[in-house]
Amino acid sequence: MGKMRGSMTVFAAISMMLIAGFLFTLLEAARAQEIHKIARINSASVAESMFAGYEIPLWENYHLLGVGANGTKLEEGIGNLEGDMLALSNDSQFQSNHLQMEASEITIEDYQLLTDCGGAVYQAAVVSYMENNLLFETAKLIYSRYESMNELTENTSDCAITEDMALQAVDGKEPEGDIYIDKNLISQSGSATPVELDDNPLKLVQTAKSKGILSVLATDKDALSQVGVEKKNLLSHRDLCVGTMQQEPDMDWYGEMLFYIYLNTCFSNYTSPMEGHAFAYEQEYLLFGEESDIENLKKTANLLLATREAANLAYLAMDSDKKLLVEGIALAIAGESCNAIVVQVVQVALLAAWAYAESILDVRALLQGKKIAPMKSDQTWSSDIKNLSEVFSGDMAAIESKMGLTYNNYLQIFLLAKAKKQLAYRAMDLQELSICQLEGYGDFRMDYLIVDADISFCYRYHTIFMGMDSLTKDKKRYFSVQNRYRYSYWKAGE
Repeated sequence: MGKMRGSMTVFAAISMMLIAGFLFTLLEAARAQEIHKIARINSASVAESMFAGYEIPLWENYHLLGVGANGTKLEEGIGNLEGDMLALSNDSQFQSNHLQMEASEITIEDYQLLTDCGGAVYQAAVVSYMENNLLFETAKLIYSRYESMNELTENTSDCAITEDMALQAVDGKEPEGDIYIDKNLISQSGSATPVELDDNPLKLVQTAKSKGILSVLATDKDALSQVGVEKKNLLSHRDLCVGTMQQEPDMDWYGEMLFYIYLNTCFSNYTSPMEGHAFAYEQEYLLFGEESDIENLKKTANLLLATREAANLAYLAMDSDKKLLVEGIALAIAGESCNAIVVQVVQVALLAAWAYAESILDVRALLQGKKIAPMKSDQTWSSDIKNLSEVFSGDMAAIESKMGLTYNNYLQIFLLAKAKKQLAYRAMDLQELSICQLEGYGDFRMDYLIVDADISFCYRYHTIFMGMDSLTKDKKRYFSVQNRYRYSYWKAGE
């Protein structure tokens, strides 16, 4: 059998080359499309993986999320995060399958830090957590309690006469300061008789005030926290790093309430200790920002005392029997002259002294974890002006009211009166200090925590199918794909 001969015309050869080139171009185009899709998926995955590396102690203790840009400087830390994302992108199947692509550059173009925008970003992070963990009705209840307390404070009586001024008037001296006599505090019966006492209530209160609030409260100083820190070492007193993305989150009234409630639940106070926290009296620090637990407790006790004094004096102004008793004591203290003005000055000062003594009992009870009625009644009034010495010489406390407010409730109300920005920075002070106590977190800084980032990804790949035929062999062999991905903890995946 003879050999078969074949031949191909030039036209047929060219046609086959064109068809091959077309097919290889289609294959390369399909591959490029797949590469673009995989690049987008990878960008999202890598960005979310970075944000999954949040600081665990911050979440476990305070329910806040933030990626630590760890390094001696923020820029170094950001560079480390970019390097980690680049390594994660290339530690994949990209180079072992038909894609044969690699991430050539990843850059965090813009970012927001937890401490940015004057504490507004921190507040937004708190609200993001609280919105899913607190009922709306609970926030309304707390806000209504705050409004009620404000109304009570506005309607209380004011006393501008001190024990010193009254005693000066009794001695015939010109009192130091302006005398203002609130007629609501003066008994109008005119039937009082002098009431003699062994101890002058004015002098007892005068002596008590000179000792300092914690001594008067009979608090065991040895049991008090001795923790303190220099302010220069606090976040709120140093120059903070600033992110490149300065977009201040919005905050409505509900968000504000959630922020205040968070502070009252996630930080310790005198009656609600928490383990592992740098300060023992954290809410007291939020209120006053002093360097030591003791100083913050002193100021909180004084604020409580002033609040209770105003309410107790308002009650005394409405109790005619108690005012009549006080008028009799004032007559005895004023002496033989019985100058009407002096008697009135002494009477007002005695009512203020009595309100002070009752308030000492209130604050003691609050520090013991008991509840105190916002406004007293005859049943809940605890002190006797004829025997104030027992108030200042022992650990006697006010009668508890089941429907009253606790120490924690009062702190909650006091916090609501403070500016959010100031509270945000003080809260971050406390959280940073507490986390720095943990092993391996000595260099922890809140202003190194990224909560929002816009990340640029660049991928490179070379052609596979193009160049496999003579028509495409001189085509460009390398291409790049670029995309961006935005991620934040409260706006995931934007």
